[in-house]
Amino acid sequence: MTSVARRSGPARHAGAEAYPGPSREPAPRPAPARPFDRPAPRRVPARPGNRPARVGARGVLAVIIFGAIMVIALWWHSTPGVHGLGGWLTGAGEVLGLLCGYGVVVLVALMSRLPPLERGLGTDKLARWHAMGGRYIVSLVVAHGLLIVWGYAATAHASVVSESATLLTQYPDVLMATVAGFLLLGIGIVSMRAVRRRVRYETWYLLHLYTYLAIALAFSHQLADGAAFVSNLAARFWWSAMYLTVLVLVLWYRVAVPLLAYRRHRLEVVGVKAEAPGVISVYIGGQRLEELDAEGPYGAFTPADSGRGVVLLAGGVGITPLRAIFATLPGHVTLIYRASSERDLVFRDELDQIAAARGGCVHYLVGSRAEIGGDPLSSRVLRSLVPGLDEQEAYVCGPAGMTSAAVRALRAAGVPRQRIHFESFEF
Repeated sequence: MTSVARRSGPARHAGAEAYPGPSREPAPRPAPARPFDRPAPRRVPARPGNRPARVGARGVLAVIIFGAIMVIALWWHSTPGVHGLGGWLTGAGEVLGLLCGYGVVVLVALMSRLPPLERGLGTDKLARWHAMGGRYIVSLVVAHGLLIVWGYAATAHASVVSESATLLTQYPDVLMATVAGFLLLGIGIVSMRAVRRRVRYETWYLLHLYTYLAIALAFSHQLADGAAFVSNLAARFWWSAMYLTVLVLVLWYRVAVPLLAYRRHRLEVVGVKAEAPGVISVYIGGQRLEELDAEGPYGAFTPADSGRGVVLLAGGVGITPLRAIFATLPGHVTLIYRASSERDLVFRDELDQIAAARGGCVHYLVGSRAEIGGDPLSSRVLRSLVPGLDEQEAYVCGPAGMTSAAVRALRAAGVPRQRIHFESFEF
């Protein structure tokens, strides 16, 4: 397979246009049969004064940091004094334990599908924050357990082993907390990128659900043994209210809302079609679909007509969100689609039809680097395909490696960082 660069559009753009390197125009293919014709998405203009609520990244970070400060203040208020090595080790362990308890609530809240969060940050950024925060939480859990055992052992002038046995057998709910800690550690190991690639998504997802069990076990331990809560009724109330609030958000937006939508619209799968190796389209039907309002995309992929022109860079299944943008965004739009082989191109016939209808440009960069003879997404190639690239908005979506390489090439081509919007497909 050699590289292909093709431009589709009105008559003045007809024909093949190759970027530097070997190229050829593939033979026309018959349009594949589909269960339904796929209509182009409609753009519904926002009503002035009636825009849905959203929060930005800085606002979310400010709230998270403020909460962490309040957690440290809670420890300070409940600790009359720290004496000796054992006291300092125990105090550090207590602080980390409180931050762990607060951190898991933050992680769950980020993935609760709260609309203002998803509109402001986007699910892609929320998922990255969740993954990054999870690594910190697992580290804090391990450090919390080690410091508490070491601190108690130093205070009692006992060995770490004997003190561990004492904590597990004589302190309430410590055994449950230990189980919770090992659950979180196991989930963290399974979520490591090197391990995650070897695990089916369904398996990873089911194992991830044990996080909720770990949180429940740890919550009981915090109220039973935490020095900040044992004799502080107000602290117990507000800590419990924080957990209860996030629990309600998860149950409502991740469980109740989808079930209510299903009950009202009776959504069902009416067709399934293979688009490419490992990629399928699922067609949904139901009742009163005209009443179903779809929202999004949120976060990085919320394009607007800036008048500068737009370039879309897709890799593999990353074409999915970019197809909607290509079909609906007004103004001059150029789509660059990178794939390893012809059969990996998804929605090619639709993309050609959209380009012809709107007068847009589509460039297919197909083949391996060895076949192409260089990097198909280098800054030199991108500038040759998109005149005035440094003045345009850029949207990138695809596998993580392709996304990172495309962003670097765009920066090297002179596109300002604030005009580059990207999301990657990985779990």
